[in-house]
Amino acid sequence: MERISLENDDLEGANNVYLFDTATATVLIDTGEQSREQDLRAALENHGVTFADVDEVFLTHWHPDHSGLAGLIQETSRATVRIHELDAPLVKGDAEAWTSFASMQESRLESWGVPAAKRQQLFAHRERAAVAEYPSLSSVTTFGDGETFTIGDQVLHVRHTPGHTSGSVCFALERNTTDATGRQEIITGDTLLPNYTPNVGGTDARLDQPLNRYLSSLRLLNTADYECGWPGHQTPIAQPSNRAREIIAHHEQRAGRVLSILGRIGPADVWTVCTELFGELDEFHILVGAGEAYAHLEHLQQQGDVKCVDGTYRVMDEVRAELDSDVDTWPLAIRD
Repeated sequence: MERISLENDDLEGANNVYLFDTATATVLIDTGEQSREQDLRAALENHGVTFADVDEVFLTHWHPDHSGLAGLIQETSRATVRIHELDAPLVKGDAEAWTSFASMQESRLESWGVPAAKRQQLFAHRERAAVAEYPSLSSVTTFGDGETFTIGDQVLHVRHTPGHTSGSVCFALERNTTDATGRQEIITGDTLLPNYTPNVGGTDARLDQPLNRYLSSLRLLNTADYECGWPGHQTPIAQPSNRAREIIAHHEQRAGRVLSILGRIGPADVWTVCTELFGELDEFHILVGAGEAYAHLEHLQQQGDVKCVDGTYRVMDEVRAELDSDVDTWPLAIRD
């Protein structure tokens, strides 16, 4: 397997594309965004591969920085493009699915209390960014959790890890040869990143209880004995279990901050909590910031620590008695 790094100036940094070039098939995991077409072509050529040689593309999730070039590759080589069944309608460009997605996103932004001017700014940014951003695929082949695929001497095991998107997956790698070393590796997409935490709650409006789902995905990775993680962005992760625990702790601290904010300012909507957490936000950050606040508030409500009435969240009385609003963290904010 070869890791190809493609520049990406937004958010998580450089995208990774993984190349498997075997005697029987040439396979990519993720493709990078459309603006990096020439970079991907040049990187593949360094390995003696062209777009026309690609037999299959596996996608970790639907976001365009991971799927953007899948349509062009498929058009060039007739490659089979595979993605989890929950993300397939969006990556294929199904009009009904996109209409429903946009409607749900806009409804949530309004219910979160995001001001009209901020919503208009976000939608204007979304329209500018959407030009030629998403793939145009003639066909998509779906897979589900637990399915396996053989590529040369490697077997890919699909691990459904929702949270960042509904259909986010990791691919656990296993050598199927007699000289296999037993080294456990996993391609993590955006589920596990080395330096950043992926957005939860904003970039896929279809998920209910997004943080709860994401924490379950992290615990799945934490309990596995993977020795190396190959992420969707930046450099490999030496101890994926340790990184999973770090991200769980990060969300625990953030949930504590949310409780502290509500204890200090009283009942509030999502946007008010968001601005307390992150300050003034613009363009795409409006969506991801509000989504993070929403994900934590919904998780705290599910645990019984806060209650929401008509879009306003307040700390439960029994929790308030334990909460010191002068501290920024509360260690029991997220419980197993």
